[in-house]
Parts: sequence; structure tokens; C-alpha cells
Amino acid sequence: MDDWPPYSPDMNLIENLWAHLKLELPRRYPDTTTLYGSPQYIRQRITERVHEVWWSIGEEVLDRLLDSMPDRMHELIKARGWYTRYRMSYVCIINH
Repeated sequence: MDDWPPYSPDMNLIENLWAHLKLELPRRYPDTTTLYGSPQYIRQRITERVHEVWWSIGEEVLDRLLDSMPDRMHELIKARGWYTRYRMSYVCIINH
């Protein structure tokens, strides 16, 4: 396990939260990709929206992610450091 990269999405829970943010932002604000205005206006709107989505991530989402760690470790050991079912399962864990 010492050789397993620390940036692995299989084990890095922040990757799941980024995926949640990327899915939730356009769901709540469908016009995010088509905002018009000055660069400063667009930057301000997107920043506000990202903050709102980020800070609204519920405790239940965080609990599910934390609760998945023992299974993630088991899967990683079983896969001998290779891909696990958690590699692309961000949405499944968060929205389960």
C-alpha cells in the first residue's frame, strides 16, 4: 500500500466531491455554461454558485463517503493496487 499513489481517485474522497459539484452545479443553475456579461460578472456568478453548491453538500453525503472507506481499502487490496469498482463510482456513492 505504501506504493499506492496518494492522488488515486479510488481512495481520494475529494474526487467524489468534485464530481458531485460538477453534476450539481448545472442541475441547479442550467444557464451556468451560457452566462453573458463581462468576465468579472461571469466569474462572480460562477464563484457564488460554486460556493452555494459546495456548502450545501449534506452531512449524509459525507457520511456515505466516509463509510465507504473500509470497502475501498478491501477492494484496493483485493485488486493489488489496480482499478477498483470505486474508480468511477463517484455518483453512485454520493447519490445512493
